[in-house]
Amino acid sequence: MLEEVMKKLTYFPVLLSLACSLLFSQSNFSVDAYSQFLNQNKDLTYLALTERFPLKSTYYKFAPEQIRLNDFLYFDSVMASYHLTEEEIALLKQNHFVVTERLTFDCFGEALHDIYINDLPVFLSTDAVLHALHASYYQILSDVELSLLKPNLRKILDGLYHSFSLLAQKYEHDQALSGALGDVDIYVTMARSLLDGQQAPSQYIAQAKIDTIWQAIASEQVVNLKLFADRFRSIDGSQFKVRGHYTRDGLPEYFKAMMWLGRIDFFLTPPPENPWEAPWSREEIRRMNLAAFMLDELLDMAGVRPLLKENDQIIRFLVGESDNLTPAEINDLKTDLGLTDAGQLLDDDTYDLYQETLRTSGLGTQKILSQIMMMNPFDPEPGRLPLSFRLLGQRFIIDSYIFFNVVFDRIEFQGEKVWRPLPDPLDVMFVLGNDDALYLLKDEIETYRYASQLNALRYLVDAYDESFWEASLYNVWLNAIRTLNPQPSMATIPDFMKTAAWRQNKLNTQLASWSQLRHDNLLYAKQSYTGAAGCSYPYSLIEPNPPFYAAIRQFAQMAYEYFRQFGNDENFLLSNIQNYFARLNATMTRLEQIAQKELAQETLNADEIDWLQRMLFINAQSGAPPFDGWYAWLYYVPEDASKEDYPIADVHTQPTDQTGEPVGHVLHVGTGKINLGIFLAPAPYENHPPVAFVGPVMSYYQTITDNFKRMTDEEWAELVKANKVPQRPDWVNIYLADAAGKQRLPGRELPARIYTSLQPGNGSAPQNFVLYQNFPNPFNPQTTIRYHIAEKTHVKLTIYNLAGEKIVTLVDKQQTAGEYRQIFNGHNLPSGIYIARLKTRKQTQSIKMALIR
Repeated sequence: MLEEVMKKLTYFPVLLSLACSLLFSQSNFSVDAYSQFLNQNKDLTYLALTERFPLKSTYYKFAPEQIRLNDFLYFDSVMASYHLTEEEIALLKQNHFVVTERLTFDCFGEALHDIYINDLPVFLSTDAVLHALHASYYQILSDVELSLLKPNLRKILDGLYHSFSLLAQKYEHDQALSGALGDVDIYVTMARSLLDGQQAPSQYIAQAKIDTIWQAIASEQVVNLKLFADRFRSIDGSQFKVRGHYTRDGLPEYFKAMMWLGRIDFFLTPPPENPWEAPWSREEIRRMNLAAFMLDELLDMAGVRPLLKENDQIIRFLVGESDNLTPAEINDLKTDLGLTDAGQLLDDDTYDLYQETLRTSGLGTQKILSQIMMMNPFDPEPGRLPLSFRLLGQRFIIDSYIFFNVVFDRIEFQGEKVWRPLPDPLDVMFVLGNDDALYLLKDEIETYRYASQLNALRYLVDAYDESFWEASLYNVWLNAIRTLNPQPSMATIPDFMKTAAWRQNKLNTQLASWSQLRHDNLLYAKQSYTGAAGCSYPYSLIEPNPPFYAAIRQFAQMAYEYFRQFGNDENFLLSNIQNYFARLNATMTRLEQIAQKELAQETLNADEIDWLQRMLFINAQSGAPPFDGWYAWLYYVPEDASKEDYPIADVHTQPTDQTGEPVGHVLHVGTGKINLGIFLAPAPYENHPPVAFVGPVMSYYQTITDNFKRMTDEEWAELVKANKVPQRPDWVNIYLADAAGKQRLPGRELPARIYTSLQPGNGSAPQNFVLYQNFPNPFNPQTTIRYHIAEKTHVKLTIYNLAGEKIVTLVDKQQTAGEYRQIFNGHNLPSGIYIARLKTRKQTQSIKMALIR
């Protein structure tokens, strides 16, 4: 069956590997239909692609005269607290929200606390939830690495190293096997040395060889080494630079050892031919196959296969499957062919049968290029990656696969390869379903003519069903990011969510969270390469996106069930992990329910309002960090809610320029300071009053370094703190004010119309009879009562106690249409609940007010 698939897709090798995996994992995937699709969509233009993926909704901007900011509750308080500039106000009027770099914080907890102590309405964005997920995930990952993965790896490598003598005794007498035997010595000795942090003596190969490789890795530069062959291979030593959370005590050595095991491979089939290198010979490739067989055999001699399987299963659950032939697969292949001894591959007939079986089995096919490999620019077909073997190979991730297929040498247009040196992170967002990203990629697609590649990748990703998105925590997180993709506009969402600016802000959210996802998994996720050549929240609003909270809830449920299988008896670490995911599950369930009520324009009940009030402090009172409210407990370590965090991750490498000269361009993505935003929307409270909410959001950055420089979190944090970060992508300019509170120069923008019809209760000026909640509330001794009447009428505003006794009448007269405010002073009244009742000839409304002395 697989041979038939390959024949049908002979002319489309760029996407063959993923198509085949889709075929066998998706029962409804048709190879014939896909083959026809590719034939019909060759050489697409940007315009043709936009016709296939039009915007899901019409997006809007607002004319300044359409909005009266003083009609929004607490806007005056926002101005008093944050002193919005004229240009920030202009952006607010244009989009009904604004985010500004003038108001920045080191962490979400600090930003939310600032809103809290200023008694302002709070907007909880999906950014805040995703950041808590990131901070928790990498802390949990660190704990798992230190308590499970690293101790297991120590036993594995010690076992392999000390059992090598048994392997040598078996094979050292056959000269034809000596090269492969020495390669296994190198592989095992180097892995153990890196984990030890010092060189271990070789057991078969000359020590000088180990010294050379050790020094090459220590240089953290690209080096040419004779590794597993008598020819030079380019090894990217910069990948061994310790970064991410691995700079902490106890993890740098683990990082380097896993980089060796995850990236250094044995070619089982030849790399693609090119004009600059001699083709790999049959004997060179046979030698690497012999070494792979021996290494697999050594696992059993050392008795460490079960431990290796345990580590592999944990990493598979977290990130996904290895993008290479694994020990389990090569072991099954040997069993199927009746091979028990590496020496059997010296027989040509046996070796040919094995190679044929390997090629047709679909096993070990690499889908992502993650090393320096020359490609032939004159061959119209992309170079086919070799099958390779690794003990704990880095994992296939769909976003790296996307990157790999939109750079040289994967792009072909009108029969010629196109040189595109680096991808754009927006490529990933489009293929993952965000059609908005396509419209911001116009210049890039028209320059590099890769619309057909994006179209084909989108077809494949759209074909994945739920089983793919539930296959690992990495995929579940990625799927949560996908829930932020644009959907057909709903009438019940706030007006600011109908703007082009909001959609571009959500791209910022998606890319910021994706950069955190890549940062947290940079050791295991396979990176793509270009082919060379007393306070209160008076109102609360959570971002109304129920599918997002459901996706994070699924993440929590999957993780809880997985870690529960390890038990937690007398294991403090596992108990903490299980308790965290149980908490996360419960909180996401509640946020999902509240978001559903917001979209249905239902009023939140008293319990829900009270729960939202306890976001930072469980007693909903004034205070300072550390926080103990439910938002703090979204973090695995609640104190992290008030801790600065500036992660950065390298996600793609361009080794050379178009002429073959080394450049070492490394694409990084990361996050910086937390920015504050103002959001105008109806509150999900009684009468749905229009309110000016304040909420923190993430900032996303991307930058390119030269000479294979890979940045650490510490290096990036220095730039963030010194305000020496690169410019943000220009597509954020539509909603973002700069550090001086000024509008940025226009950048890329989604198509948008001027909004001409504001509807009552949907973020617009109130048109009806409305009595708003007093502010502040609770109060001592005075508070402001605000109301709006739509026509000239007699108005009576009276204050009562809970016994129904009148305290005072504040208003009793004829008033014209408009908004009014009255001060109620309770200086001579006891603490308690009081009722404010507003009455006209046609209507009556009441609110409760709390006086606390």
